[in-house]
Amino acid sequence: MVNLVNVRCGKGLVRIFGAVLLMSFLLFPAFSSAQQQTGQIVGRVIDDATGEPLVGANVFIKDSRLGAATDLEGNYRIINVPSGSYILISSFIGFYQIEQPSVSVQTGRETTVNFSLKVSALSQDEIVVTGTGYQLRKKELATAITTINVGEIQNSPVESIDQLLAGVVVGGSVNMNSGSPGTGSRMRMRGVTSAAVSQTPVIYIDGVRMDNNANYRLGQGSGGLRSSSLSDILVNDIERIEITKGGAAATLYGSEAASGVIQIFTKKGIAGPARWNLRIDQGFNQPEKKFVIEDFTKNEYLETGKYQKYTLGVEGGSAAVTYHLSGRLLESEGVTPKNDDIQYSFRGGIRTFPSEKWQIDFSAGYVRNDYQRMYNNNAIASPMTSIEGQDADFTNTLPLSERIAKLEEFKLPELTERVNRFNFSTNINYDLHRYFTNKLILGFDYRKSEARYFNPIASEVVTSTPGGGLFRSDREYLTITLDYSGTFKYSPFDWSTSIFTFGAQGFREEDREISVDADEYGLPGTDDFDNAANLSPLESNRQIFSGGYYFNEQFGIYDKLFLNAGIRVDGNTAFGDEVDLVSYPKFGAAYNISDENFWIGSFAGNLVSQLKFRAAWGKTGSFPPPFVKDKTFGQGSYLGGVSVNFANPGESALKPEKTTTLEFGFDAAILNERVGIEFTYFTEETEDALFNVPSQPSTGLGFQIRNIGKIENKGFELGIDANVLNMDNVKFSINGSISKLDNKVTDIGGQPDFSIGGFGFLNMRVKEGFAVGTYRINKPTAAGDGEFDTVFEHSPIADKYYTLGANLTLFNNLRFRMIGDGQTGGWILNTGSVIRFFNGASPQKDKIPDGYSFGTASSVFIEDASFFKIREISASFDLPRGFFGANATLHASIRNVMTFADNTDLDPELHGVGSGRDIEVGGINFFTLSPPRQFRLGLQVQF
Repeated sequence: MVNLVNVRCGKGLVRIFGAVLLMSFLLFPAFSSAQQQTGQIVGRVIDDATGEPLVGANVFIKDSRLGAATDLEGNYRIINVPSGSYILISSFIGFYQIEQPSVSVQTGRETTVNFSLKVSALSQDEIVVTGTGYQLRKKELATAITTINVGEIQNSPVESIDQLLAGVVVGGSVNMNSGSPGTGSRMRMRGVTSAAVSQTPVIYIDGVRMDNNANYRLGQGSGGLRSSSLSDILVNDIERIEITKGGAAATLYGSEAASGVIQIFTKKGIAGPARWNLRIDQGFNQPEKKFVIEDFTKNEYLETGKYQKYTLGVEGGSAAVTYHLSGRLLESEGVTPKNDDIQYSFRGGIRTFPSEKWQIDFSAGYVRNDYQRMYNNNAIASPMTSIEGQDADFTNTLPLSERIAKLEEFKLPELTERVNRFNFSTNINYDLHRYFTNKLILGFDYRKSEARYFNPIASEVVTSTPGGGLFRSDREYLTITLDYSGTFKYSPFDWSTSIFTFGAQGFREEDREISVDADEYGLPGTDDFDNAANLSPLESNRQIFSGGYYFNEQFGIYDKLFLNAGIRVDGNTAFGDEVDLVSYPKFGAAYNISDENFWIGSFAGNLVSQLKFRAAWGKTGSFPPPFVKDKTFGQGSYLGGVSVNFANPGESALKPEKTTTLEFGFDAAILNERVGIEFTYFTEETEDALFNVPSQPSTGLGFQIRNIGKIENKGFELGIDANVLNMDNVKFSINGSISKLDNKVTDIGGQPDFSIGGFGFLNMRVKEGFAVGTYRINKPTAAGDGEFDTVFEHSPIADKYYTLGANLTLFNNLRFRMIGDGQTGGWILNTGSVIRFFNGASPQKDKIPDGYSFGTASSVFIEDASFFKIREISASFDLPRGFFGANATLHASIRNVMTFADNTDLDPELHGVGSGRDIEVGGINFFTLSPPRQFRLGLQVQF
């Protein structure tokens, strides 16, 4: 069957976007070639308490684009500064911002200005751009935004963006799906807001939207696991990350942003002579055996794999151009046979200053991953499931030699995947006037993935493919981003500020997939399609344009009270030429009461040195997938002829769903700036929620996406950062958070409850009054007479999430770090336990009471998915200066350190099998292998 979806751009939306874009170009005059007489500003930035240099601190001239970051010694240099008098600002995450007025610059002279920054528990002066359309301080924001800086990133032993975010985002959850390479994670912010579209946050790199897809539409599975595009978004060239949660913070990003937004900013270099950075990491991957049952698995199937990584980078520049270039080679062997990853990556960033009014950034990255895997989970050829499930080939009664010989047959299939990814971004900033700035972003993200699963003829006993088979799926994805924004910033009165931002965004997305099944090879030794007797191809092509325009006003009163209002008008070609425009308004307020005169020096002010109240309301939403509104047909073969069937029943009344978010909270610093507190209470309601509901069986129409209901999420988020010690030779800080989430389907439009996944004996359902995907289970009656009750209880969505971290620095050169996270309240179906019950293996064979079957007593297979994991323990030590003729640092780390859970035969984090038709809520686990324990030792040399 061929499914071809070709979405044409909506004419109305294109005209709107084109008009705004044309206006932006008219505002951009030619580069100014005039040269001015200039000087330089130099200096050093240190920690006020310890005298330690602050690496990566920002120093910039107020209301201009001129600035620099500090080097390893805390030194900075701003060059090409026109003669005059300026206000100079220094800022660093975790410290108070300082302004130095009346800094005079003379032609051909150096002006020295040093800064000594004091620790701040809240970093309210930190500059962010996500969700605002313009650079704002955190004290001006009506919503909470999480930031991760370069220091936290470069010291973390992680390879991808999902690993980096695990355990560090208040209110977010990042759960690994398995220990197989390239399979990514389930990433969520504040629960499930939609049952029809992806719940992964929208991801931008340098302003360009990235592919965040976690699945092929036509892909062949290796047992329920899915490749993830998150796994090849690398972290080694990231300078800063900003994360928003919920619709009130993401309104200006329009559709698809209800699940949050992650903005990634990459390095562009620091002016000065070339500085080289070489890092070598060696280590090994050790299997996690805590949840493994069989000794044969531990001793004969699992193994320790080698790891090596080499990174080389250089950065530097002049007054006109700065640059950052890096390359990386990584080879990681898995903890089972044929479970490896080889990766090559390159990235470059350039920042140019044609004049004091212009700044142009370019960035580009390429990554290639070559994965090798084994069948896993519920695949018939999964050795893990066969061994752990104790099927006939691996029972403990068989001699060890026979089981080893059988394992060799399971190793015969060749499962490979190759990913090539390239992204590019151009950011053009132009200050037309001191009150009016412009920004234009143009870029793309291209990802080509080729998954190839070959079962040779000799493997037919374990793969059930007589004559062998080849299963191949190719996905080619391209998204193009075009984004313009203009900002008027002025002070209508001495006591006020106004920042008015307007802009337009457009995204063109192409997703092309081809999948072919081939079987019956006549002769061994070949794996090409043309040597197979039978071919079954599938093809799916999608082209879609989305975008919109927005307006946002940020009004400040006495630099204490900030009011915000904005609206985004969004369109999408999901309905073909008839583009529906949807509006997403937002309102917010932030009040820094601790800046009031009556607070400063008072009893309350001595206890709480910083206190900001904030509240925000906003809307985002999601368009349905392309053309599900229309009735479509498919065709296939039947008895040598052609058969026609329904591909999609169609729904003429289909429209986008909208998510409304209301949140309020506070940020506070107490105990003389030692403790920072962030608290947020939120409610989110998705109206006209899209559900893939079944039609009447007699119609033969199957399932159709319809707007039939409402989904509600509500809860709170509490985060605490505490600087316990900040002395000359000892620094110690801890941080932690707890988040409460209540997910519920409040309306399904009178539709009877229906399944979104699971199995015949145990469904995951949509039912009013229950969380999305709640299990429908059968419980034996107390009488034990073979009767049972069918009940809805236990959700795969956890209702509490926790994070815990600690940092210790000794003598300013020895650093230790620990990160952990966990959850409670979620449940999981232990399908592996069902398989062991079928095969009569202990102890599962004793789970079901006499007189019951696995169907009539399915409740016994639902288990508590609560856990707490220590994700990382790491250490770094700065060697004495000049030890290698340069600056050198030793790194050591352990990743996936330890899991605390009541289960002994199931890792409760790993929902390794897709549970739903349209949404991944987790909740199902076969014998999914845990991520390995990763030991790393590295040496970093900067010269």
